[in-house]
Amino acid sequence: MKYKLSLLIDSLLSSGTNFLITFLLLKHSGAASVVSFGVAMTLSLIFLSFQRTIILIPFNLSDNKESPNLIYNFLIGSLLLFLISVIVVYLFLFFLDYSDDAIFLTFFLFSYLFSHELVRYLFMSSRGFFFPVIVSFSLFISVIQSVFFVELSVELLSKSYLFLLLLEMVAVLGYYLSLDKKSKLYNVEKNSLYWFSNPKLLLNRNLQSVSQLFLVHAPFLVVSSFFSSNISAFLFVSRSIYQPVQIVIKSLEAVDQRTLSSISSGVVGFVNKISCKYLSISFFSSLLCFFIGYFMLENFYEPALIPPIHDLIFWMVIFISLSLIRSVEMLLIKDGLYFYMNSSYFVTGFVVVVVLFLMKAFGLYNFMTPSFIIMLGWLALLVMLFLYYKVNYINVQNKNS
Repeated sequence: MKYKLSLLIDSLLSSGTNFLITFLLLKHSGAASVVSFGVAMTLSLIFLSFQRTIILIPFNLSDNKESPNLIYNFLIGSLLLFLISVIVVYLFLFFLDYSDDAIFLTFFLFSYLFSHELVRYLFMSSRGFFFPVIVSFSLFISVIQSVFFVELSVELLSKSYLFLLLLEMVAVLGYYLSLDKKSKLYNVEKNSLYWFSNPKLLLNRNLQSVSQLFLVHAPFLVVSSFFSSNISAFLFVSRSIYQPVQIVIKSLEAVDQRTLSSISSGVVGFVNKISCKYLSISFFSSLLCFFIGYFMLENFYEPALIPPIHDLIFWMVIFISLSLIRSVEMLLIKDGLYFYMNSSYFVTGFVVVVVLFLMKAFGLYNFMTPSFIIMLGWLALLVMLFLYYKVNYINVQNKNS
């Protein structure tokens, strides 16, 4: 229970800090810095999804998480994945001609988030489970102080991430050295490629991450790479306003998913119930985020830096749609229907990316915004998943009753 509480606090602190960073960078450094931070966060989240599927989740499912050899495999495997990810991220930024500030920020942010996830999983079964919260709180305080003392910049942010990264690495090293290396209680073989030894399993684990990449992250990379910094900043600022909605929905989803996995009858009724719950909660929380975000933008920023109000509404619809999608997603995961879910993400995301390229090529962004196209993609995915749910679950239940 204490570990789950620490995870919730850590998530809330991280979400609140990212929200503040976006707004403070917009205030102090302008749209270009917001785009740099947004790109850094997007690339980090892409590779963090591979970290979770390849190493973190398999480690979490292990029965012997205190085995020195398993932890050795965990740390070495994480280091190998980190090096591969850094090379790919650097090549992406280099060939798209991003600024040096954006490259350094991406490196330090990704490094910090990678180590932070590693620490969260590594310390979950030890007395240090609250250490990640302390680190997140330290970052939150360092961002808050920039309101009163030093204006937040990409350079200052990079230094903060570097300091916290070093702090976490010292903690990991201390934890590993404190283990009883002579322990015979756990029979795990030392293997640097322990997490990469089954290519077929790796492929199956990562299909979902790759397919969801096209709708969840790819549009942000396309817009930030080929559209103006103002258009890109509008996108990142609008998204950051509604991030707290997902923190609330994810905390509910964790409980509902366990409940759904334990029931064998009444599944349709349960999914209908949580769909209504997610709809109402996401609607009212999004509405609250909209008014708070719009108030802050109107009162503290120049008009040129404020996203159009219709973009803010589009993103409210996106987050409500995303919340509804989660109710059907967990049912498809329960029944192992990954192919339809992944292909739906891939198709809608691919279409959104193609349309964004066409918008840029033909100058259509003068008539519609990227946020509108992304909203249509999420609405299309919502319709596809709920139609599948209706045909294969609701109609089947009605025929059998």
